[in-house]
Amino acid sequence: KGDEALKIWELISALSAKCSTRQIDSWAVGPSGKGKSHIKRAIVKFLPEEAYESPNSMTPKAMLYKTQKEGSDYFQGKLLFLDEAEGYDSDDAVVLLRGLTDPDEDTFTHEIVKDQEHAMLEIKKPVTVWFTSVESMNDEQLKNRFILTNPDGSSELDNRVFQHQQINLHTGQELGTPPAEAV
Repeated sequence: KGDEALKIWELISALSAKCSTRQIDSWAVGPSGKGKSHIKRAIVKFLPEEAYESPNSMTPKAMLYKTQKEGSDYFQGKLLFLDEAEGYDSDDAVVLLRGLTDPDEDTFTHEIVKDQEHAMLEIKKPVTVWFTSVESMNDEQLKNRFILTNPDGSSELDNRVFQHQQINLHTGQELGTPPAEAV
């Protein structure tokens, strides 16, 4: 319910991973329970599984292992959706996010330590990155690489969502399932 313009924007952002020469990275910021994750998850359902990666959380070291196993082009042309990004303001994560969202580089190379040895994390781009968080990070360079979005947090929308959920409950549907027309 609501946020129609934001839904269209998020769909365009998701498609930019594969269909554009310039990726549109999206960062939803706002209070807990206002639909930041819900909108992004709803958009992801319309994408083929191979078009996105949506881990609950991913560290730079986990990305290293993933790309060593799957290849440096594993994330290329994909949407990387990192929900609830608190904790991504560590120095390693900020460097990783800057590298993934740098529009001027075709490959992101990040040197790290793995098992007390030097290791190279190489990720071929383009990659479109999505985040959600309650607060934005303090890194200005990173903020400049994302479109910051804010879902509608009004009490009017809260009431519309509540009414929608009540109708779904009374008709035997689950609260979060899409309407049959959308499937």
